[in-house]
Amino acid sequence: MTTRIERILSGLLTFAALVIALVVVRREFFAARPPVSRATLQLEYDSQWQGMLEQGIRMGAASAPLQLIEFVDFECPVCRGFHRNTWPAIQKKFRDQLALTVIHSPLSIHRFARIAARAIECATSVGQGSQMMEVVFTKQDSLGLKSWPGYAAEAGVSDTVQFTRCVTASNRLARIDSGLALFQRKGIRGTPTFFLNGWRFSIPPSDVEFARVADALLAGRKPAL
Repeated sequence: MTTRIERILSGLLTFAALVIALVVVRREFFAARPPVSRATLQLEYDSQWQGMLEQGIRMGAASAPLQLIEFVDFECPVCRGFHRNTWPAIQKKFRDQLALTVIHSPLSIHRFARIAARAIECATSVGQGSQMMEVVFTKQDSLGLKSWPGYAAEAGVSDTVQFTRCVTASNRLARIDSGLALFQRKGIRGTPTFFLNGWRFSIPPSDVEFARVADALLAGRKPAL
């Protein structure tokens, strides 16, 4: 009888653990931005968009005719999806015509988002920011498990001791704070949120949708979807 009861209790505990895991996965994938229909994709112009460029980390030339701004959370699964799939496709198509500026927007629902933003800043200070972003998104599932010196080593940061001092320091970093403040002022509700030459996408665009807007801007036309 005791053995049977133990098996029943073990089964109940296993079931409870599975339920908790499913709740956590659902929260991680849908909390940052709720699922939406592609039919809701719209464009809205922000005439003050160029001032946003000063608040982030730019990858690409300031003279590029296409300036993409992304409000990003490095623990956000949708952000990872963009950087692992959409970004390589549009970067390949537009090459030197396109620059990306990422603005820190670590969401409070993500435990490691702010420290990840700090790690990106520390890597950027030694010229390895874009490499660190790629490693963090590639190994996003290891946040909280993999050490930051380990991330830095994979990103090619040579002085991991100095990097570790930077990551573990208690001072606040201005670019993270200013990014969050801008996120709030703009009334942005989730990550990632994109602006292309001032045109704000209501939801993250696919590579085809992005190319349609970018081609119109390069041709001097008002973009339409």
